[in-house]
This record gives sequence, C-alpha cells and structure tokens, in this order.
Amino acid sequence: MFKCNYTEINDQSPIPLVRLQLKNIDNCSSVIEKDGILDTGADCTLIPFSTIAKLQPKSLIRGRHNQIIYGVGNSKIITVPYRILMSFDQENFIKIKVYACPDDDTNGLIILGRNFLNRYRITFDGKAKLFIIE
Repeated sequence: MFKCNYTEINDQSPIPLVRLQLKNIDNCSSVIEKDGILDTGADCTLIPFSTIAKLQPKSLIRGRHNQIIYGVGNSKIITVPYRILMSFDQENFIKIKVYACPDDDTNGLIILGRNFLNRYRITFDGKAKLFIIE
C-alpha cells in the first residue's frame, strides 16, 4: 500500500501527484525520477519528450510516423509510442506503453492514464487531500 498527500502546484487546487521511477526496458541500469499526475480521465499515459530523450527507449513504430491523440477540448497532441518500465514504489516496476509528447502539453509532468491506473486499486480522498494506491 502506498499513501500520499495531494500536492499544490503554483497556488492551484491540490492534485494527486506521485514521484515515479522510470527505466528503459533494454537498459535497466539507470533510473530516472519524475513526477506524475494521476488522471482518471486520461485513456493513456503521456510522457514529455525531454524525459524520453533521457531514457532512450526504442520507439514502437518504425520510421518517422507520429500518432495523433486528442486531449482536453479535443486538442490534437502529436505523440510517439514507447514501452518502458515504471514504478511508484522504487521496487515493483511494470512494463507500460507510454506516448511521448511535447513538454508543453503536460507542463513537463507525466500524465498517468487508465492504462497505468487500472492495474491498481486507487482511493481518492479529496476532503483529506490524500490518495492510496494498492
């Protein structure tokens, strides 16, 4: 069980933010730490291009074909899919498909979508400003 308090960023409303550990599947020796927002409204997990550049995983598509997904307000986001290892407890890494996108599209944070969140039981307690991941 992992228990965490909500985080306030730039004087905005508190958000469920968790510190993540990321690894390249082919080269697991180095770990990158990055913050991620638990977003139950997102279908997929988005990761900034700058973070993918540090991990250097192999793209899941060949050539220069980008994929377009639609975000808030039906805005187009140009992405490239990758498969990486991700953990929030520094021990239990899972293999997950992520979509790299411009840093500005996520404010430099990782957006954890349902393809990650559905692997866990998550309890959000907005009144107490905390969440529990089991």
